[in-house]
Amino acid sequence: MAGQKGDPVMVDERRFTSFADGETSLELHGLTFENGTDALAVYGNGVFTRDAAGRAALAAVVDVLRRAVAALDEAGPAAQALPDGDGRGDGATSVANPFG
Repeated sequence: MAGQKGDPVMVDERRFTSFADGETSLELHGLTFENGTDALAVYGNGVFTRDAAGRAALAAVVDVLRRAVAALDEAGPAAQALPDGDGRGDGATSVANPFG
């Protein structure tokens, strides 16, 4: 099955391995995956239609995300020592809305 052990994603002969460096990014079906050694940023506007093409596009995006999870899991016991966080990265905190 694809997406095992944090293997790199191959897209049009480009290689993307989650958490491998702070330099690479991958544009895939309207979404950008931006690599970092401490975080993986995903942003954009992905639209996935209810047809074969939409399913294939969504499967490709899910594969990238599964590989990112696998990259964290393959650390073995070190994965259990991942720091607690709120999932937003960079120590982001919520603040009161100044407009109401």
